[in-house]
Amino acid sequence: MSPNGSPMPDEADVHLSVFLHGVRLDFVACVTAALRFIEDHRARHYVDAVHVIPGDTTGLARLPNERLFLEPSATTLSGSAETPTGAADEWR
Repeated sequence: MSPNGSPMPDEADVHLSVFLHGVRLDFVACVTAALRFIEDHRARHYVDAVHVIPGDTTGLARLPNERLFLEPSATTLSGSAETPTGAADEWR
């Protein structure tokens, strides 16, 4: 993957508008990462903080750490919010 390319080039990109502490941030992300990002924000009670905006994504920066939203979460792996064994070592 190139630094500005999608981690999932076969998926469409979407425009995410994130409202955080009074500031609007606009990013592009592949559909899967965008859905997981939105799910994560809603789980943290930021229900209206993220919106998908239809249209062109040209010129938008990619969602920071987008690929992390493509990997299985600790909840998905273990059924709880605990970190799976060895996960911390993977990031070193």
